[in-house]
Amino acid sequence: MNPLAKQKRDFKPELIFTDKRWIHSKISEGKLIEEKLNKAAAEVKKIFNSPLSDEELKKVMSGKYAGVVSLLKEKAGFPQAEDETFFKIAGIKPEKRKSIIEAFNKLVGISYRMDEFEIKNGRFFLSQDSIESYEKIATYYTKSEKGNIALKIAKNICKELNEALENGLIIYPSQGERTAPSKALNNLINEKVVEVKKTGPVSEKIIVEYYPNYDKIRFI
Repeated sequence: MNPLAKQKRDFKPELIFTDKRWIHSKISEGKLIEEKLNKAAAEVKKIFNSPLSDEELKKVMSGKYAGVVSLLKEKAGFPQAEDETFFKIAGIKPEKRKSIIEAFNKLVGISYRMDEFEIKNGRFFLSQDSIESYEKIATYYTKSEKGNIALKIAKNICKELNEALENGLIIYPSQGERTAPSKALNNLINEKVVEVKKTGPVSEKIIVEYYPNYDKIRFI
């Protein structure tokens, strides 16, 4: 069997991390929109002479001004009427039309999708499905066997570096100075150039290796 094909078949994604800060910010944002949706919905309900079902309220909140006018026409029995004609027939005064616009002013500048919210007993709530989708979006996994190897190496390096920190073996750079690992850890490792490859007329690639700094380690 082709080794690459077998590697792909045997590959199992590994969890890299979950961005909990992003999830928290999305939930907080959703809760803020939830509050504003309910304030706008309370104003919308006052426009109608009879209570709205949850389905009707979600429909008008999705359609905003046009949704409210459409439902007003439907309830009055004039679903196909032009707006101005309907307002005259139904005796809807400019003040009421203004109240429709003002109700949705509470949502100006807010970006949201109605399918992220559920409605129950006339109130909107950020849905559990939305929260779970945020968690799924912000949870990252490796995408290849090479990614698994990179993650394992990174974890091992960090483990060793943290142990070096705990034992006071890392030399901190001066403020603003960028330091190579071999310099920051010069009590522990050295850097050696093993090859210089020409990559162009005036460019080159330097290949290095790290090895224990035996001369310093023997005095620690």
